[in-house]
Order: sequence, then structure tokens, then C-alpha cells
Amino acid sequence: MNDLIKTGKQVFTFAVVLSTIAWSVGLGALALPLAANAVTLASGDLIKGSGTAVYYYGNDEKRYVFPYAASYNSWYTGFGTVKTLSDAELIAIPFGGNVTARPARLAQVVSMDTPWTVMDSKVYAVEKGGVLRWVKTAATASAIFGATWESQIVAIPESLLTNYTIGSEINAAGDYTLATQQAVASVNEDKGLVGGGTGVAGTLAIALASDTPAAASVPKSAADVSFTKVNLTAGSSDVNVTGLKVTRTGLGIDSNLSSVKLYVDGVQRGTSQSLGSTHIATFTLSSNPIVVPANSTVAVVLGANIAAATAYDQHILGIANATDVTTTATVTGSFPVNGNVMSLANVTIGTATLYNGALHPSADTGTDPDDEDYRFTQLKITAGSTEGLIVSQITAVKNGTAANTDVKNIELYNDTTGATIATVAALNGDGRAVFKDLNITLAKGASVELSVRADMNGGSGRTIAFDLHDGTSYTIMVKGATYNVGITPSRNNFCAAAGTCQTQTINQGYLTVSKSASTPATGKVAIGGTQVPLAAFDFTAAGENINVTSSQLSLVTGAALMASEITNVTLYDSTGAILAGPQDGTTAVDGTDQTLTFTDAFTVPMGTNVFTVKADISSSAGVTTTDTIAISVPVNTITAKGANSGKTTYTTSSGSTVPPATAATGNVQTCQGPFLAIVTPAAPAAGNVVLNAQDYIFAYFDLDATSGGEDVRVSSVTVTSTSGSESFTDVTNLELWGDPDNTDATVQNIRLETSNSTTTMTDGGATGTQLFTFKTPVVVSKTAVSRLTLKTDVLSANNDTSHTFKVNAVGDVVATGKSSGTTLAAGSKSVSGAGQLQTIQSVGTLKIEKAGDMPAGVQIASSTTGIEVMKYKLTAAYEDIDITELPLYYVATNAAGNAAVSKVYLYKDGALLGSTTGYAFNASYLATVTLPAGTLIIPKDSSIYLSIKVDTTEKASITTATTARTFGLGDSDSDNSTWGGAGSYNITATGRSSGTTLTETNIDSIGDGNGNVYGSNSFYIFKGVLTVSLNASTPSGTQTAGAGSEALRFNLTATGDDLTVSEIEFCVNGTATAVTGTGDVTLKSEDLGTTYATLTQAIYDGTWDDLGGNGVNAGTYYQMDPGVTGQSCFSMGVTGETGVTVADQASESITDTTVAFTNTITIGAGTTKVVRLFGDTTGAASTKTLQVSIGPNSTSANAATTSGLSYADTSGTEVDTVTVITKGLPLTGGSLSY
Repeated sequence: MNDLIKTGKQVFTFAVVLSTIAWSVGLGALALPLAANAVTLASGDLIKGSGTAVYYYGNDEKRYVFPYAASYNSWYTGFGTVKTLSDAELIAIPFGGNVTARPARLAQVVSMDTPWTVMDSKVYAVEKGGVLRWVKTAATASAIFGATWESQIVAIPESLLTNYTIGSEINAAGDYTLATQQAVASVNEDKGLVGGGTGVAGTLAIALASDTPAAASVPKSAADVSFTKVNLTAGSSDVNVTGLKVTRTGLGIDSNLSSVKLYVDGVQRGTSQSLGSTHIATFTLSSNPIVVPANSTVAVVLGANIAAATAYDQHILGIANATDVTTTATVTGSFPVNGNVMSLANVTIGTATLYNGALHPSADTGTDPDDEDYRFTQLKITAGSTEGLIVSQITAVKNGTAANTDVKNIELYNDTTGATIATVAALNGDGRAVFKDLNITLAKGASVELSVRADMNGGSGRTIAFDLHDGTSYTIMVKGATYNVGITPSRNNFCAAAGTCQTQTINQGYLTVSKSASTPATGKVAIGGTQVPLAAFDFTAAGENINVTSSQLSLVTGAALMASEITNVTLYDSTGAILAGPQDGTTAVDGTDQTLTFTDAFTVPMGTNVFTVKADISSSAGVTTTDTIAISVPVNTITAKGANSGKTTYTTSSGSTVPPATAATGNVQTCQGPFLAIVTPAAPAAGNVVLNAQDYIFAYFDLDATSGGEDVRVSSVTVTSTSGSESFTDVTNLELWGDPDNTDATVQNIRLETSNSTTTMTDGGATGTQLFTFKTPVVVSKTAVSRLTLKTDVLSANNDTSHTFKVNAVGDVVATGKSSGTTLAAGSKSVSGAGQLQTIQSVGTLKIEKAGDMPAGVQIASSTTGIEVMKYKLTAAYEDIDITELPLYYVATNAAGNAAVSKVYLYKDGALLGSTTGYAFNASYLATVTLPAGTLIIPKDSSIYLSIKVDTTEKASITTATTARTFGLGDSDSDNSTWGGAGSYNITATGRSSGTTLTETNIDSIGDGNGNVYGSNSFYIFKGVLTVSLNASTPSGTQTAGAGSEALRFNLTATGDDLTVSEIEFCVNGTATAVTGTGDVTLKSEDLGTTYATLTQAIYDGTWDDLGGNGVNAGTYYQMDPGVTGQSCFSMGVTGETGVTVADQASESITDTTVAFTNTITIGAGTTKVVRLFGDTTGAASTKTLQVSIGPNSTSANAATTSGLSYADTSGTEVDTVTVITKGLPLTGGSLSY
């Protein structure tokens, strides 16, 4: 602002302002520490070597020099934190550049002389990044920087001006945001080094946020007013802030701020604080520290509530010093970090009055330690008449001696609407539940009742309350709907004046006992077993841990069991630790129960605990089915006290019933010795196996121990084969597969190792046997059946033999009880099942049938690809069959026919086989497909489908002919000579197991040489193919009778070539026999611009002179009258078109078309032409119907064409065949009613 110099009123005396600035910082006289070993540096450190220059250590691990004192002083006020390095250490740090003056300062350019002189009369404001912006007037400078702006000017030597850039001019105060520039807290941020890399561990940078609240006017009684936003940025490690001091400055008095608060993410952190005598509010955050994650920033907002009566002064909140932040990290920043000025205004805003709700507890009625949805506090908020309210946040503050974990699922419930607003699973470290983003709206004068409810989770003997006040201010964030300013709630009668609400005492704990869901099911237990699980009980302690000093268990015995046979009765917890016992039953009388008293002390942890009772069972038990035992916890037999309350424990918190309230009894267990049933099941079904088969499954054996009282160990099994007088040497390498132990969680089916050879069976004449002695006994669960699988290899000789395997006798299995070690005698085992006969065959078979969905014959156009012409179903028996060669044959008739097909392909179940480019038929119309072994496999007892597909050549290579073409697998002569009759296919196939090539004469539709062979249906290959279809706009439904009525609309589509229609025959069917219209029948184009033919009544009468050939002249017969089905027909076509000649029907003149085309119907290749038929339906009777069709005439004696429509491609050959009719025929129009 060079005009300031000219006015003479404000003269810069830089001799005064800058005379004390030396060229260097001048640190020679400072007592700084010398370098000692290596110095640990953190981003933001100040460093120097042996010289006087001071550097800033940047986040990019480079050093930046303060080139003169003024630049340093704009950032720092002293040198106490400067670290001294050796010159070698200093030089090792790369040089980054010069430090420029701090943003939010004023500057002028001066000379290099001493004393300096002003070289540029302009005064600049410094912005982040070393940007200088000229402040045009003194008034603007004062408005931005205050009345003392001149004393804030920093000198910039002209030689260092190149470190700066010149920005836009500042013409008004709004052109420069001082707070934004003040928020630049470090050289790192100024130079854009923040976030450029990982910060140094153990550091925390404090800086004003760029979006700190702007200066504003705040009304009295406002609440939760945001004053200052401060960014806390951690280095490469997490930082915990456990305390913070907030300092108030400004032209105001402390009492105008009724409380000071901290907010993180919109939630108050810590307790509201009052300003002390030094204008400082101290926050202790140790219980719930502010955690700043590594290399991250957390924003903290400094806020306050405004007193109701204020002096309308000004306030600033900030952090005055680094030491005001309590943390173990090194705190850096440019202090003080202050926000903008907030001025108090005399504005009346709305009110929020707090009342006790109608359901608010007024006394300590106590809460059970497992209560759910207990209402601790009910608040009624009422809006005043000035403006409506918006409640955005409520924080419930736990009070009393209860622990944070004594409650869960804390809920804010809207009693006015009867709905839960928000739920917090657990209290935070401060013992608070914060309900945020509520958006509860109240109109002027309206009220809402809100409750704090929670589920109890223990805490017997303690006290608990939920306040909505932190001791200084209410923890209710509410603002006015009109002024959008926070409102300080005022109390009417809500809770106590100090903010504390009604305290509740948590009632004493209690204990319940019940049979557990995990108790052993009713079943059998092993005699002679040790520590056998007999019962499990749920001991549920509510409110507190329960200390048990005495308990009882009853042995409930069956008629034939003595309590003395149950010993070492012991109670275990879920970890297997002993809680009580062991004790023995002593009563030696059958069927007499005994109760055991345990004086062992144990603790039942709060919650539900599963305790298990185990005992030893005498080997003398298990004589009869009435040797049963059940374990019971008798009623009222547990003596205990609460661990916290010290009170006697009952079954409820307020009752007097000693637990359990009713006896808890486990399931009845029958004392039973081991038992094993060996069953040879009906599976696998009787079947066939081929020579050389490997690991063929001959039989299963089910081991069932469920009728016994314990798991069983099986040491050996002998299997027996019955095969009459057959040799047993044709099977070898017998193996048993199964689960070695089906009592564990791992389900396996592996080969069970034996200690003896199982290569060859022992031949016993009529039977053969094989002993399997297991290296490790097979363990069979008493609760689940274990299946063994017998697998063998079949030798290459002796086919047509058969074997049936089974376990023949109880002596063929050796087993013991797993728990008792008792050897199972004959009476403890059973054997059943005869097995299934398995016959050995020399080789598998292959059956080839026509597929049920084999393709129907069609007309095929030129240049068509992938047309399926034949489909077979192939089925293998006895073994997998591998096909390696098969012939594809084409009945082409001649070379011209052969030329019509360019490629043939073979597909298995939709997947291409063999050459991906297909095969070509040779001059003998044969294509041989040779496949590598393993390519085309038909699994045993399964089927696959083979499809033959063809591509046709371009139309120039096709000679249109009405000769039928067929395709298929070549027969025994690799042609079609036996297709449709008895024969076989010339296919090379091998059995995968036997390794034997199948006899070719047996490959037929049955698979045994007595079946047939087949080719495809008839196909026709033309240059072009016509498709007829019904047009979507064809008339249908109710019509108006009369001349020129449309009766049919259809599409003609040409594929492959241009096509010309030779003749079309229409038949009129239906019940509308009263038609008397004599008007013309016309065939027209879609746009009606072209008429292809016109049939008059006279022409029609002349054609049908003897309708039906009965010798009677019908006289006039109407064209659109249905008459007799198949007789009311007419044809239109090329002049002289010859129709079908039918014997004895010459009098009906059907050897010619009824009427000739006046315009030819030609369809271009790839296009569709729409054709419309009109006729005279005058006289059609009501409710009668009429329908026009194109197609083979159902009464062939009256037909003019074979297929209903004939056409020709560019070869001129006419297509009119009934064997494979034109695509889309017969076509029937819509049913027309009148």
C-alpha cells in the first residue's frame, strides 16, 4: 500500500522496527548442548551444527534453513528446543531450501544494507506456500490484522525474494481469511510436506484446523457452541492424549462461559469443565483418552455453553502451550493455537425445559442383576414458545458403584411414540452411552418423553443410576429450529438440581440349576467303565459369582442296580477341573437310591455354566435291562452365598427358596456291556465286473455297536465268499476300507492296514475266506454305525464266475469294549445279511440308440453352420468304455450332393470332440473320426449323447434338388447299408478296466449283436430356404362381416438365396357357413400398394363345378364360406403352375391354380415380406367362426399343392415336398368370430 507512505500520517521507521535484526541468527552466545553420539530426530525438530545457522528438519527428511532472524522469529520465540548435531551429521542430511516467513504475517522487502532500508513501499500479507499478496490500503490491513498491524511486519531481504511468489492483490478484508492462514502450524504444512511420508514415531503435531469456526456472534444461553477446531496429527505411532487444558482469552469474563467442553466426531469427550482463576479449563481424559492413530489426524473441537446473563463481550478458546497437552508423545506446533473471536449477543433464543417423566423412578426399588429393559431415567423435554427444538444427541452418564460391565444394551426409548430410538451395546471408558444423530423434532410448546433403559449384567450389591448431566452441564444437545443455535436446557423438576438422578441398588445374586441340553441322551453306559459321563447340569449364577459350600447328588437306581456299584462320583466344570468329589455309593440293596453330600467348596461364575457328573460303573452291573442309573440334584440342597453381596443365595434375588427350586435329574442310563452287530447289507446291488478291474467294490459290512453300553474296538474280521464250485483265485488284493475311528470328529474312508497278507483268499472248496487282522483296531461308536467296504482286484482269467461276500458267523469278528476292555463273547455279537452276487465278465458292452430328442428333418439353406442332423444315446455296461474311432456317413447320392456339405462335427453332451475345424466327407461320403484314448469315455452304467452337426457350403456350390439327405454313424461297412434294420456300428472301443477291445458286431441298439443301427431323418439342402410365419398383426377375434375384410396376414422370410413363390393354397375352415359374399378375394402387399392376385366369384365357380366329386353341381359356392373342411380351398400362383393330379377328380379342375399371380412374390435373401389376404365375409352368422390356413390339404383329393406352398430359389428348381415341408407350415390364421 504505497499510498500509506505518501500520506505522511503512517511513516514506516524501519530503523526502529528492524534495527535489531542481524544477518545471522546469532546463536554464538547461546549455551546449546554439543553433539553426543547420534541424535534421534523427529519431523519438526530444530537443528544446528557448529555454526550459528538453524535448520528445520522436514517430514521429507531434509533440512531447511532459516536464512535470517526475522524468518525464524515469525515461527518461534526462543531457541530452547534446538538440537546440536556434529557437522558431519548435519551435512549428511540433504538440504531442502530456505524457510519463508510464516503465513498470517505482514511483510516488506528491504535492502541488504545495515541498517536495512525499505526497497518496496508495498506491504504484503504472507500466505501458505510463500505467497505474497499486496494489501492495498491501511484500512484493509487494520480490518484483517487489527490496529497493531504495523508492528507485525516481517522484513524480507530483496535477495531472498526469489523464495516467494507474488499472488493476487487484497482489496478488502474478505479477500484474505486470516484464520485459514493461522491454521498453518508448521513449516511442514507450509511447504506441503505434511503427509508426504510416514511421520516420526512418538510425535504429536497441534495445529489450527483450516475449517475452524469463523468469528461469529453467539446469543446468550446458547449451548454446545463450537469455538475452535484443532487438528492433532500423530507420527508413525499411535498417540494417546490423556489430558488437555483449554485457555480462554479475549475481552470478556470467564463467568459468561458457564462450561467448556471437548468434542471428537460430534461427541463430547470428558466432563464439562468450568474456567479456573487462570482462565483455564482442565480436562482429564485418562479413562477414555483421545487416540490419534499413526500418521493420522483427529480433529478436536473446543466448545462452550453460554451463560443466561452475559456482559456481551468477546471470547477466544485455544491451547496456549505444548505442555497443555498431556501425552507421552513429543508435542510440536506453533503456540498458542487459538480460534477466532466469538462475540456474545443480546438475542433471545428458544428454551428447552426438563421435567421428570411420568414413569421416572422416584425411589430405590432395586433392580435384579439380570433384569432386561429396566427403566433408570425418564425425561420430559418441552419446547418453549419462541421456536421449535431439534434434539440431536443425548449422553447417559453412569453413576454409582456399579462397573461399566454391569449393564449392557443401553437404550434410548421414546415413550411418546413407543419406539426404541437407539441402542448402545456397552458403555464407553467414561461410563457413558452416547446416543447421537437423533434428530428428534419438537414444535413450539410440544413435549417428548424419553427413557434410558438397560439390561442388567450383574453387579449385585452395587448401586447404579443414569444421569443426563456430567456434574457441570446437561449432556443433552438440543438446538432451536429457527435460529439453529444450541440451547442450554433449563431444569424444572428433572432429577436433582445438581443433575443426579435416582440411584437403584442391584439386588443380590441368585442361582438356578436345571438339566443341561448337553446332558447325555437316554442310552447305555459301559459296565466296568471309569469316569463315565452320566449327567450334565446348567448352574446359572445371576448378578454375581456364587460361592457354594455344600451340595448333594442323588443316585437314582433301577430295580436291579445297587448304588454301591456306582463309585467315584465326581462333579466337573467345563474345563474338566474337579469341583466336588469323588464319593462312592455305599448302599448295597438293588433299586435303593442314595444321596451323596459334598462339602467341597467351589465357585459358580456369573452366567450359565455346564457342570458334568461322571462316575465309575462296576463290572458287576449290567446283568438285566433294569440296571439303570440317573443322577439328580435334589431340591433345596445347595448352600451358597453371593461373592459380592455375601448374602445367602436363593433361586431368585428376593426369594427364600434354597436352590434348586425343583430337583434337576439327568436322563436314565442303562448299564450295559459292549455289543456288536455285523450286517452285510443289500448294497451294492447284484452286478457285473470285468476282468482286470481294480479296487472293485464287492460288498459292504456295517458294524453296529448301538445296542451296547460302550464303544467297541474291532481287532479282526473274516469275510467269506460263496461261489459254488468256482475258483477263488480270480480275485486278489482284498482290502477293507473305512473310518478307523468313527467316535471322533474326523470322517474318513481309507484303506485299513492289516498285519497279515490279503493277496489271496483261502480256498475252502465251496467257500473262500479272508482274514483281516488290523494293525490298529477299528473303533466303533456306540452311537453311530461304522461301514467297511470290501474292494478287490479281478485277474485276467476265469470270466463268467461269480462271488457273494459276507461275514458268515459271530466268530469271524474279534472285538473288545473300548472302556471296559471286555472281550465280546458270542452272545455279545450278531451276524446278518447274505450279500449280493457279483459276476465277472470278460469285457463291457456298448449300446447305441437313437436319442429321444433326435432332430427332425428340415430344409437347410446354403452357408448355414452348426445344424444338428443326428443325435445318439450311448450307454456302457460292466465297465467304462473308451471310443477311439468311429465313422460318420452322409447319404449324399452324388458328388453334387456331397459338395453341399462343407464340414461335419462330432459333439459329446454339447462339447466339441476331435478336430476343432471339423471333418470333410470324402468321395465315398465318409468321414472317420479318430480320437486319442481317454477323449470319449462312456462311464459304466451311464449314458452320454453324441451329436452330428454340419455346415453347408455357399449357394454357388449347391445344386438345389428335392433328394433327401441323411447322416449318421457308419454301420459295419461304414456306410448306410443296414440303417433302419439289424446290424452293428464299425466303432473301435475298449473296456477301460478289462483293457479288451469290444467286438464290433456287438455294438448296436441293444449292445449284444441282436440290435439295429440307425441314421438320421431326411434333410434337404437348397440354395435358399423359405420360412412362413404368422404376422403379429394378423386379424383375430371379433370382426365385422363385409367385403374386403382381412382374413390372414403372414410373413415370408428368405434365407441363403433370393426366393420366388410359385403357388400358395389357402383353405377356409370354421363354422361360418352362412357367408354369401361374392366379392373378390385378393392377395396384397403389406402396404396394400401391390396386388399379387385377385380371385373373383366367377373364377371360383368355374373351378369347383362339382364340389366333392359327388356328381352334384353345387352351383354358386362362396369363396369365404368354410363349407366342408378341406374342400373350401383355392390357390394362387404363377400362370400354368401344375397342381396335384388326383385320380377320378378331373372334373374338379384341380390340375391348375385357381387364379394366376398378376405380380410375382419375390423375397430377397435375408429379408422378410409381409403378405395380406382379403375376402368378402358378408352374411357371416353371429357367433360363427372362420379361419384361413396354408398347408397340406387335409383332404388331398381337393389339393392343388403337395405342401400348401411351393417356391423356387435362383436355380429355378421348385420346392414342394410333403416329406419335409416348408418351414412354418402348416400355418393357421387367427380365429375370426362375427
